[in-house]
Amino acid sequence: MAPPGTPARLPVAILVCNQAPPVTDPATGAVVTPSLMTFDQCTTLFHETGHGLQHMLTTVDEGAVSGISGVEWDAVEQPSQFMEYWVRAYRDWLPLRAVKCHGVPLMYH
Repeated sequence: MAPPGTPARLPVAILVCNQAPPVTDPATGAVVTPSLMTFDQCTTLFHETGHGLQHMLTTVDEGAVSGISGVEWDAVEQPSQFMEYWVRAYRDWLPLRAVKCHGVPLMYH
């Protein structure tokens, strides 16, 4: 927390993810198989991004009760659940898909 009389510091959130790298041809270095996330991994990414957004977009100056600190668990989970369910809104993100796997457009399952 910032001492009285000093401006509040901007919050910072770090999201660390592990994902398999693309498979490359050792001889040419060309990508043989792109690095793709499963639907569950994508859902988890959006869920955790919801926590980060709540933390970074807080407008409360009191650090003990801002972002995800000192807040009821239901309120902490609400933005994350919203982001997670947005992944399932197929019609919203369908126009954004740009990756093809083995020449076939990615489809909702």
